[in-house]
Amino acid sequence: MKQKNPYRILGTVFSSIAAAELLAVMVLLLAKADHFLAVVLPLSIQCLIFGGIGIGFLGFDSHKRAKRERLVSNGYYEVATIVGIEQNPYVRVNRHHPYHVVCHIERNGVIHEYRSEGFFHHPGVNVGDPVPVYLDRQNDKNYYVDVESIAPDVVRH
Repeated sequence: MKQKNPYRILGTVFSSIAAAELLAVMVLLLAKADHFLAVVLPLSIQCLIFGGIGIGFLGFDSHKRAKRERLVSNGYYEVATIVGIEQNPYVRVNRHHPYHVVCHIERNGVIHEYRSEGFFHHPGVNVGDPVPVYLDRQNDKNYYVDVESIAPDVVRH
């Protein structure tokens, strides 16, 4: 099951509100509203705020997606072993804590630990399963744990 992207959803909602407010400001300016300071100025400021928040969310989502695509296309991958599935108790969305898949790769007697991005449903993988981890060739601190490629389709009811 493909996970819904909360950053794209929030960015779209905030940007849509900003667009509607911008349209209202333009209509009021064309109608030459008498109460400029009381109506048009607050709507304009609110439009800037909501637009900035929306563009921020969409920019963050775009940056994350570009980094992931760059790692998959230009980086290399190693197969890691899943050692645990944890919930982050410090983040809560709709009374649910996100799951993170924790995996290890052993290189030269040293264990390297990697964590996946958060999933707001159990990813359906098991401890001991292999999972590809895409790594940057220059900096192995830039990585992407590709849980979605090994996770089974999950239908939530």
